[in-house]
Amino acid sequence: MERLANLRGIISSGCNIFLVVFNFLTMAVAGFILWAGFALASGNTYCVQSISTPMISIGFILLVVSILGLIGSCCRINTLLAVYLVILFLVTVSLVVFTVFAIVVASKGSTSKDGKLSLDNYSNWLQKKVQSNKNWFKIKACLQESELCLVLSKKSNMTEYQLFHSKLSSIQDGCCNPSKECGFTYVRPTMWNTIDGNFSNPDCKKWSNNPKELCYNCESCKVGFLKDTRISWLTIVKSNAFFITFLFVLFVAGFIAFKRN
Repeated sequence: MERLANLRGIISSGCNIFLVVFNFLTMAVAGFILWAGFALASGNTYCVQSISTPMISIGFILLVVSILGLIGSCCRINTLLAVYLVILFLVTVSLVVFTVFAIVVASKGSTSKDGKLSLDNYSNWLQKKVQSNKNWFKIKACLQESELCLVLSKKSNMTEYQLFHSKLSSIQDGCCNPSKECGFTYVRPTMWNTIDGNFSNPDCKKWSNNPKELCYNCESCKVGFLKDTRISWLTIVKSNAFFITFLFVLFVAGFIAFKRN
């Protein structure tokens, strides 16, 4: 019995040490996220500010959780540990729900039989996001601010062959150039001599040599944006798998410390 009691004491102490170390690290990460969030919030563009808001929220939640866990484990205050465990449980469940949602949303996006991607290849939720004029106006502003097309326009010596055989991102391919179906004559990147006619592809009539317009209103641009978004979401899903595991281990350690204190 004495050995069992000693073993439980060692486990309890180990869990407390584990909580102290990892909550201290979490607090440091939260501080950095908050600093980055407030730094971005000082920007004067919608895109930068839209990123800063969730960053500040995440940083604040992590900071509160880590402080509760740190004080509760160091001072062996079970009330704080109980609150810490409840918040940690809610955060973990929320992360699991979001991850499942991301998997469902990003599951569609395969290439159709003709080798092309269209909006119909993506989930209804993603389609609605880009088909809404209000949403697309904001997304388009962000794409323009990213200057992905401006980078191409500066490569004035690039030939048409080099352009279409270079490693363009999905957004550059869909937003910065007209479709080959249009039959426009290449001048230089983002500059084409257009022709009049009845086009089978409605994007052809939406193309403009104006740097602020280009093909930002084309379906190809929306498809390119969704393609990159889908890849980003799948990356987030993989990252979340790690964080969920980490939070689960942290929750178990906190629960053991709570029971043994």
